[in-house]
Amino acid sequence: MDTANQPLNKAAREHSSELIANSGQRVNINLDNVSCGAVNAVARSISAVDVEARVGSRAIMMNLVTGGLGTGMLSLPWAMAGASVVVGVFTIICVVALNFATIMILVHASEKFQAFDLAAVLGKLPGRLGPMMQILTNAMVWIALFGSLASYIIGMCDSASPFLRGSFLDHRIIVAGFSSLLVTPLCFLDQKYLSFSSTAAVLVNCYLMILVLSEFVRRSTQKTLPSETCVMGLTTGSLTMVSTAAQCIIIQMCVLPMYQEFEGRFQQPQAWSEPVDDVRNYADAIESHLGRPPHPEDKIKTRDGQEISFLQLTELANDISQSAFPIQIQARPLGPQKFAKVLMVAFSLLVLLFSAMATAGYLTFGENVQSNLLLSLPNDSAGQVAQAGMFLVLGAVYPIMMIAMIAPIKNMEPEKFGEGLAGKRKKSLVVTGATLLLIAASFGVALVVDSLGMVNVLDGALCMCFFTALVPGLVGLLLLERQSQLWRSFMYALLVGGFILGILGIVYTENNPDKLRSACNLPAR
Repeated sequence: MDTANQPLNKAAREHSSELIANSGQRVNINLDNVSCGAVNAVARSISAVDVEARVGSRAIMMNLVTGGLGTGMLSLPWAMAGASVVVGVFTIICVVALNFATIMILVHASEKFQAFDLAAVLGKLPGRLGPMMQILTNAMVWIALFGSLASYIIGMCDSASPFLRGSFLDHRIIVAGFSSLLVTPLCFLDQKYLSFSSTAAVLVNCYLMILVLSEFVRRSTQKTLPSETCVMGLTTGSLTMVSTAAQCIIIQMCVLPMYQEFEGRFQQPQAWSEPVDDVRNYADAIESHLGRPPHPEDKIKTRDGQEISFLQLTELANDISQSAFPIQIQARPLGPQKFAKVLMVAFSLLVLLFSAMATAGYLTFGENVQSNLLLSLPNDSAGQVAQAGMFLVLGAVYPIMMIAMIAPIKNMEPEKFGEGLAGKRKKSLVVTGATLLLIAASFGVALVVDSLGMVNVLDGALCMCFFTALVPGLVGLLLLERQSQLWRSFMYALLVGGFILGILGIVYTENNPDKLRSACNLPAR
């Protein structure tokens, strides 16, 4: 028999897929109706195919965890000082769970439309709403990222202050100016030279966690823990806790590009099966093709062009003429399902980290804990190492945020700035000018605002309104196919509830530990 022109069986398909997967590259190739000879040719010429690197589950998980290790986490103990331990931990869990759900709404829409940018997904909204939301999304991303830039300069000032206290350099304008000058040349470096920042951020935060826990153990052993801490109480400080936790975990603006490179994502396979005389045999045909049992949401295209789900096929089996019933299978995408597992692990780790940092910091330093936890650390060698490490990490992460803000200008065609070489020069000047302007603006904010908690709360409240409520709410209502009354009720509740929490977060920006002291139902001591 001439195997070169024979269709691949299941085992051959899996073997050929493994051959290509082992090359360390990803290609969008449908192997189901490709002959053995064709697959061998593909395997031999794989190096000549235009491919893109894929990112494994572990790398995606680390990127997601790193996304939560920003300046927001430094304000969690301060926020818990106005919310109590139980309410604070419960708030962290609820905020992380809500953001998990809203991120998955965006991921499902991204998979459906094969759009891997938040603005591109919102561009699919009907009518004029799509273009309007695209513009609004880009503006809100700028605002959110600028809040991060300002918080990094404020954090750098706080980290440098213990080393400069009492000297002629101990002035806000000098420290903020020096920090801004330090990050300026870094903002013009190639991104590959900044790749160390993720590893450094994880290491410094782990060191900070160990330092806080060791300080808690030391004070507990010496019986010098503060006495005014509260385990359970409910005040307006809980609203500040919501906004602070939201600032830590809202990564909707950058999660879709991560999903695009996720190795678990795949193009939906399609294939024709032979006619069968019993609907149960279609289940066997689908399982043979997909390598898994059929899912109720797998799409089936009938001979006359109708598209139904596998569930509908089984329900209508008796009414369908099955004498000659070829089907086309469009599998339910497993990319979102696999990504959800990775996201669940990453967010579970962040819940543990956030809860441990907030609880240990609050119980160790009490209601007077600073909005930047670093300022509450003992001014000894161990604390100074944490301060210096955080100063360097914030300085290294600052230009990464700047890259994301300047990207829309960098991606514009030079012709929009002028013709030929003059257009390229003008574009370069605009990019440089915008970068310097943003650095100057963040410097200005750092001069006016010296509370890291204030910036984190406002940034978190704005992000709660837009990225956690408005964006996924509209996507869930208008772009996904789920139209049950329960689903629509949840989307409306998300829109209204998220907007209300965001507005309240803008109003209540202080942790107010004095109110918790009088409303505490269960003191820690």
